[in-house]
Amino acid sequence: MNKLKSFFLIAVLSMAVTSRSQSDIMYFMNETPQSSFINPAFGTKLGTYISLPVLPNLSFDFHTSGFSYHDIIHKHPLYQDSLQLDIQGFHGKLRKRNSFNFSSDINLLGFGFNAGKNHFSFDLTLTIDARIGLEKSLLGFIIYGTDSEDNGIIYNEPLADASVYLSPSVSFARQITNKLTIGARVGLLFGIADITAKDMDISMTNQNGNIMLRSNIDILFSTAFGGLQSNSFFNDKINWYDNASSSLNNALKNRGGVIDLGARYKINESMEVSAAVADIGFIKWRSNATRIHSRNPNQTIDFYGLKSTLDSLSNDLDDYLERLGDTLNSLFDLKTTNLGSYTSRIPTKFYLGYTWHFAPTSYLHALYKGVWGNGYLDNYLSLLYGFHWKCLAGSVGNTFTLHTLLNPSFMVSITGAGMNLYLGSSFSFSNPVLNVADMSGFKIFMGFNILIGRKPYWEHKLIPLPGIL
Repeated sequence: MNKLKSFFLIAVLSMAVTSRSQSDIMYFMNETPQSSFINPAFGTKLGTYISLPVLPNLSFDFHTSGFSYHDIIHKHPLYQDSLQLDIQGFHGKLRKRNSFNFSSDINLLGFGFNAGKNHFSFDLTLTIDARIGLEKSLLGFIIYGTDSEDNGIIYNEPLADASVYLSPSVSFARQITNKLTIGARVGLLFGIADITAKDMDISMTNQNGNIMLRSNIDILFSTAFGGLQSNSFFNDKINWYDNASSSLNNALKNRGGVIDLGARYKINESMEVSAAVADIGFIKWRSNATRIHSRNPNQTIDFYGLKSTLDSLSNDLDDYLERLGDTLNSLFDLKTTNLGSYTSRIPTKFYLGYTWHFAPTSYLHALYKGVWGNGYLDNYLSLLYGFHWKCLAGSVGNTFTLHTLLNPSFMVSITGAGMNLYLGSSFSFSNPVLNVADMSGFKIFMGFNILIGRKPYWEHKLIPLPGIL
């Protein structure tokens, strides 16, 4: 059993992708300087601002690709006063590829100001981001063993990617004409920790009744505060060498760069379109750079584990787990190799926005967002209503994805007495019902800015629209 525990320990260590997590609903909230984090062409209508680490601007986001607690645990169909753990039902609801996603941004320091038709800003941000892949076929293999209907493929995508990094950046926006504004942000990246899964390929074949398993695992790993070393994860010690005392110097070795580009264009006095490409960048990891990989990639082994459903094991569960541990010992015979360095890419985001200013204080917004990461492409479409008064602004709306249709969100921004406070949140539901048990994710973000001066966003009077104004 110790071998089995070791395997799951390594799996958990591996499950820790990169993407900045500022909420999409903030994209159109020009009352908050942090909206320019998404599109650098959005300066701020608030003029000069300062953000301090005492009250940092932060966001926290956790969501799945569309499954929830209710999909795994729900009322028993026969005994309504009891709950059941429905693993098989959960497996049936999964898509071929699924994921857990976590990200957080902490804006430690920032300031910005307007100078004529130009806007300048500086920010220092700590980013944490992770994506864990879950293939339906893997869960099917765990439940049904060799009776699984997944054509021999158990897992065939990057298991997980994760990065933690510090980013100082400067941005510049300029109003080219009364209609067109462009912007850019350039930042340095200093890496603190990273896991980049290059390959996670596990398959099963049946050759005349003999079950064979094959695996090929290749994971890149780096931290500023220590590293791993082992000749065999199951047959040898896993050594952790600690160099936390030099973690700052190590983080400075893990260097990279990132650039954001944005533009906004006023079609007329009531309508505007915008676009941005964010996080075009990479980090070169040099401190304790390690490759965790199969000792014998693509080697096939006999499988003497589960050959029927999990329910049939009964009292033989301990024996099965012991045999499974022996199998995993051979299948996941991993070792580490020290690397001089490796490079990981920051997932890139694309934004397309549309605004209709249909009443003095009211706006309708539409926003498309695409995220291109390591082996995946996520798409989002948000429809929002925004109101913008002198000291109070807010937005409510919903985001539609390929996996979930109900993702309501809200944001409020209060400005006055030389300060700006904002708070927002969004929730995702696996079913179109506002039920906590069906919630597949949530996001919360908040912040505080000290203000000096104001600058109006819509500089000209709104064109009256018949029947509305």
